[in-house]
Amino acid sequence: MAILTAIIVDDEPGIAELFSGLLELQRIKIVGIGQNGLDAIRLVNSTNPDIVFLDINMPKMNGTEALKEIKKNSPTTKIIMMTADEFTDKEQLSQFGADALIFKPFDMPQIIRLCEKIERSENLRFTQIK
Repeated sequence: MAILTAIIVDDEPGIAELFSGLLELQRIKIVGIGQNGLDAIRLVNSTNPDIVFLDINMPKMNGTEALKEIKKNSPTTKIIMMTADEFTDKEQLSQFGADALIFKPFDMPQIIRLCEKIERSENLRFTQIK
């Protein structure tokens, strides 16, 4: 099986580093870590990852705005949105091209299953993980 590549974009560096370590244990290669939507766009353009883990609430440019920009230039990149906000507009994220929404605190076994679906090129049909 090919190793998936991913970037993680979260304005809390501790969360990004912890999440990165957990994903790498699952043989997902982290090719970049950013702290805002502008970082996300730059990292996608420079690394062309298979998956983008993108926090919604961030400074400079939020995740929703970054999602729209990324999908314009990289429509096949899988984007998994991350949030702690239970009232997130899931319908809007799906319309903008998000492939999944995961809630903090993370449920790693379910996230790993989600990555396995991506690796097998399965259609996610906007998956939600709480």
